[in-house]
Amino acid sequence: MMRKGITPIIAVVLMILITVAMIGVLYTQVEELMEIGDDQLDFMEDVDANINSVIREEHEDYSDTMKVRIESNEEAPLYLVEDSSEAVLRLEYSRGGASSLEGDTFTESYLDEDFVGAEEGWAHDWSGCDIEEFDEQVTLENEGEEDEEITELYLTENDRVTCDTGVAMPNAGESTTVHLVEQGSGDDADDYTCSISTGDEPAC
Repeated sequence: MMRKGITPIIAVVLMILITVAMIGVLYTQVEELMEIGDDQLDFMEDVDANINSVIREEHEDYSDTMKVRIESNEEAPLYLVEDSSEAVLRLEYSRGGASSLEGDTFTESYLDEDFVGAEEGWAHDWSGCDIEEFDEQVTLENEGEEDEEITELYLTENDRVTCDTGVAMPNAGESTTVHLVEQGSGDDADDYTCSISTGDEPAC
């Protein structure tokens, strides 16, 4: 008894169905990847903030440090720290066009002294900020205690917050660039170069 094989018509139909199914799977995967990319681009478009100025914070027991004033240009809340997670934006520092580094690493690499922030227990969590005027926009853990830390902090349009970086002010004839960096992508939202001429300027 002879067995019947698959007829050419059925074979063609099966091939078409398999091809359509594969195209559907590929389209779904590409669409998901595009959505992820769009989300990342949208986030960077939303980061509209700038470093307004850098001023000197004087200390008696160690080197004067840089205080940065950050301003939001967004109508929607711009989070520096969100939902008790790591900072959404962070500060980094560079010299001479080199790659930017976090405060402690920058200090060890370029400055002949210890990272001042370590003495004060500062981390990269915006704990050196003046936040008294942000009652409704800041959430603190262990408020009033020694281990108090910021778990949420955001700015609205035209808000400014001033933060002591714990990084030493440049000496005369030197300059340090402060970078406002988006945590996820590592891209700069803004940067500000602090140059000092005489060594005792109150701002740069």
